[in-house]
Amino acid sequence: MYHRFFPIAALCMGGAVTAALTAGPVMAQSTIQVEFVAPTAAMVGQFGAANVQGGYAPGYRGIVVGATNLAGFRTLAPTDLVRTFDSLQAGAVLRRMIDTIQSVVGHGKVDIRYLLVDDAQGFAPGATGIFYARRQAGPPVSFVWPFATVDSVGGGRFQGIVRLGAHAIPQFTGGAGGWKEWEEVVVHESHHTQWVNEATKWGSIAISYGGDGGHFEEELLGDQAVPLDEGIATFFGQVVNDPHGFTGRGLPFVADAGYRYRLESWSVLAGSLGNLTIPRIVVSTTPPAPPPTAGGQYALWGYRWRDVPGFYILFSETTGTLFHQFFWRNACTTRDPALAMILKESSAMWLGERDRYLFNGANQLALQLEAMAAAPTGPVATACGTMTSSMLPYAILDILTHFGMTDQEMQGEITRQNSRPASIASSRYLTHRAALRAAVQADLAASPIQVQQAVAKAVTYLRQPSTVLASVP
Repeated sequence: MYHRFFPIAALCMGGAVTAALTAGPVMAQSTIQVEFVAPTAAMVGQFGAANVQGGYAPGYRGIVVGATNLAGFRTLAPTDLVRTFDSLQAGAVLRRMIDTIQSVVGHGKVDIRYLLVDDAQGFAPGATGIFYARRQAGPPVSFVWPFATVDSVGGGRFQGIVRLGAHAIPQFTGGAGGWKEWEEVVVHESHHTQWVNEATKWGSIAISYGGDGGHFEEELLGDQAVPLDEGIATFFGQVVNDPHGFTGRGLPFVADAGYRYRLESWSVLAGSLGNLTIPRIVVSTTPPAPPPTAGGQYALWGYRWRDVPGFYILFSETTGTLFHQFFWRNACTTRDPALAMILKESSAMWLGERDRYLFNGANQLALQLEAMAAAPTGPVATACGTMTSSMLPYAILDILTHFGMTDQEMQGEITRQNSRPASIASSRYLTHRAALRAAVQADLAASPIQVQQAVAKAVTYLRQPSTVLASVP
């Protein structure tokens, strides 16, 4: 089972750069700064003691990479960090995506520091400082794992810090996507810097992550806001690595009729989902860390998709990733107009966890589709190339949760999580739900599960003119 651990604060790109990736004078609003950090002796030897700065971690110094020290950086830094630096330069595909996310999602108000760390010698266990160090296979030391934080700096502005260590990079580049797999990670962490303020209702992401202090794609987490944050960040990363994330991970995951979801017995979610009498298997009984009390018990459980109540599937980051993948691939005849809608959706959720729910995301996308339908000859509709009902986002969520909520439960989620104004689709979808469920029931009952085919049938149904909803000007 594929999984990736991303601590949080942790376009169809082949061809011409599209308007979605060149929007606005980004750098006049927000900035990007790249810093190189390495053991003190090496940094002093290359750049001189007066030219390196501390404040990172004991035994490490850094520089802000610029014209005067660029040659020294290229000489001293590991090859993968130099390549990462080049990917972050203006004009590169990765940088264009980051610029767009900064401009649209973060409203040009979040600056980013990228810390490129030569961590080959590692950190002593428990080392403090600006880095998140995680034990990995090998010697008894820790290394930087990619992660991001974001903090207010006053005046309505924020600063994000993305930590990227050389030691971890090869763990991401061995798949079919090659180097783009690593660029996925960089985009993922960059998006984390643009969603500011509260990350979770629990006050600590560690509570949402459970006993292991981290997350992986098939895990059911402790709230809805954190997995959406992770899932949409993964989606934006997959855009620069299309189609590998979707075809190599997303589709195989949703096709799996086996025990594909994971839940930790130490998770806050275990008190509700874990107590339900639904089939599950025990994947592991080895605690991720010493138990908090002597004799403390731990289990990692596995669940089948069809057995998990639909509401709890909203607690998996895969749901957020696939929700946006299916919308991106199906809302328009080309993907860039749909990507622009998703960027606008993300920008509506940037200020705090109270907005970060998938049903709110569905409402944000539905509002845009309804505005497009109200102006069918306008530039947005022309770019989209087709009219699809604004009920599409709700249908995709219903398919991904195997129509596993009652009408009352679904209406409760729609009503509770919709920002204002509410879309027309938010009140009309339930009148079409039975017909859609009947159309896709055989696909969702198949093994392997045919989610992509189910979405295609929903799109066909929702492109009937009678289903298209237009907002009132």
